[in-house]
Amino acid sequence: MKLRPVIKELHARVRSALVEPDRLSGPQRTIAPLRLPRKTIASGCLVLVLGCGALGVWAALAPLSGAVVAEGVVRDDGERKTVMHQEGGIVKAILVKDGDHVKAGEALLTLDSVRPDAEVAALQSQLADDEAKAARLEAERDMRRSLTFPAQLAARSSDPVIAALLRREQTLFESERQTLDDQLRLLQEQAAQTRQEIATETALVRTSGESLGISKQELQVNEQLRSEGYVTETKMMELRRAAADYQSRQQSDTAELIRARQKQTDLDLKIAALRNDYVKSADTQLKDTTAKIQQVTDQLRPAQDIETRTRIVAPVDGEVVGLMVHTIGAAIGPREPLLDLVPSGAPLIVEAKIKPDNVREILPGSKADVRLTAYNPRTSPVLEGTVTYLSADSLNEKETRQPFYLAHIEIPAAVIARANRTAREPIQLGPGLRAEVFIKTRSRTAFDYLFEPLWDGIQKSMRD
Repeated sequence: MKLRPVIKELHARVRSALVEPDRLSGPQRTIAPLRLPRKTIASGCLVLVLGCGALGVWAALAPLSGAVVAEGVVRDDGERKTVMHQEGGIVKAILVKDGDHVKAGEALLTLDSVRPDAEVAALQSQLADDEAKAARLEAERDMRRSLTFPAQLAARSSDPVIAALLRREQTLFESERQTLDDQLRLLQEQAAQTRQEIATETALVRTSGESLGISKQELQVNEQLRSEGYVTETKMMELRRAAADYQSRQQSDTAELIRARQKQTDLDLKIAALRNDYVKSADTQLKDTTAKIQQVTDQLRPAQDIETRTRIVAPVDGEVVGLMVHTIGAAIGPREPLLDLVPSGAPLIVEAKIKPDNVREILPGSKADVRLTAYNPRTSPVLEGTVTYLSADSLNEKETRQPFYLAHIEIPAAVIARANRTAREPIQLGPGLRAEVFIKTRSRTAFDYLFEPLWDGIQKSMRD
């Protein structure tokens, strides 16, 4: 194919028409048609067909990578930990500042503990008082001869307040016991006398019974002699009088014996009642005291918690950021944020906000390219990451109320290290850095890009 002469001839004619238009006036105004060889025309058509065919094959088969573009920000995967106080109080000391690295359990701030300390001290004193009283009442209920205090109280006997409580309860125990012993001793002495009376009356009843028996025998013998005329009537009357006296005496002694035995029974009942009242009174008071101990214990536990919480400590290892308290003596309210902690060692992720129209293109595991906007795009590398999380439902912006889906992109540390080895400007991920995220979507052909909107429009119009 000799196209060069043809092109030169065409170029010469066009130039002459532009540069020397006067030469084309009159009958020469019409340019003579360009005669191309048939072989040349066929070659051109073949080139055109092959080019269009190649373009069509490329448009139909060549995959083109797509991406969803979103704005993101670098966050800690564990999120910031906001430190607050349950009850609030007065700031006594500020022990950290922004940028300090702290360990879990390390003190951050301390609050004034005057009120909690006073409340705990009062409750502890009340608890010790009730426990000492309960120990005394237990000893009285069990009728013990000595009082033993609990080990936790005995261990604090060096405290003057506790020592005074123990002495008071010991003295009261001894006094109560002495009163009981005196009353029991008096009743027991009366019971002993009554038992002696019973023994005496028993002997008298026995003696009077024997005397009555003898008198009756004597009367019976003399009755026979009287019938024979050997004994006078006067003698018989004396014998009858003597028998009646013995019988009367026996009855009197028997009555005294019954009275003494009744007295003994009454004294035994009094002794039992005295002991029972002593035990019952102690048991009733012990129940009330035990209830008070439980009540004070329930009050003491939260009071001690409040006292403990006057020392605000770090919940995790991390870096202090956003310290909001700067004045000693300042008042903080209940659950008021005091500072934030960025956990140490927490993996960094990029949070990206995806428009709802693009979310169908993204799945967990999708690859993404991340460019940090704080670095020069010409000298800083693009970081390769993976989508590890996609919210199941849409969220709303706080200010604009615009919906979005939240995606997490994780960038392995090895990727950052590899990128920094070849980058002109090394980068370092840090919480709060802004990023531009390109989440890769499925590959599509040029035909898909050209005709997919057309198909969508046709489907919508068919439904309408």
